[in-house]
Amino acid sequence: MAEQDSKELIFLGITIYTDKDFTRAKEYFEKACGLNDADGCAILKEAYSKVILKGSARESIEKALEHTATAKACKSNDAEKCKDLAEFYFNANDLKNALEYYSKSCKLNNVEGCMLSATFYNDMIKGLKKDKKDLEYYSKACELNEALTCTLVGEFYREGKGVAKDLKKAFEYFDKACQLNNAKGCYALATLYNKSVAKDEKQMTENLKKACGLGLKEACDILKEQK
Repeated sequence: MAEQDSKELIFLGITIYTDKDFTRAKEYFEKACGLNDADGCAILKEAYSKVILKGSARESIEKALEHTATAKACKSNDAEKCKDLAEFYFNANDLKNALEYYSKSCKLNNVEGCMLSATFYNDMIKGLKKDKKDLEYYSKACELNEALTCTLVGEFYREGKGVAKDLKKAFEYFDKACQLNNAKGCYALATLYNKSVAKDEKQMTENLKKACGLGLKEACDILKEQK
């Protein structure tokens, strides 16, 4: 069995601590600290320095998180560390702070932070609020050249999901996704080239070929039918 990474140990420790199994959680923090992880040592010191009350387990672990090197680095606008801090809070079941720090990492141009913000928002919060935050996060990730998110934003505009339907914008996002070698983006672009938005059979075929070359079976099947 592969040895656990120190951050994985901390994630497990936070989850178990929040579930009020303080003794077992301590073992994980000790292991992380033993691997010279400063965060593991900081949490160990802060979370176990006084009597732990079961009713305030989450509050106790969150105060400990404030003393970690990760939290301090995030305050200094380290995008990667803000994403890591969000994951700490997510494991503590503090969804508000998790989203706050995922969002901060995104604003600091961390692509993964943008994708996690969008996914988190879409899965956890969208049903409660009628705004467009998930689209904002996906758009930011696309700006940072994350191909999949360009395709997703294109779908928002093509289908009019939470925004006014806009095939021109959809075309722009699918085009960028295809340029970044996203097979579904190329396929979606091909379908738009087959419509009045940008009728061009030659370009449609070129994009189908690219989608097929990138491994998308649907595109390959259409090309076979065209022969």
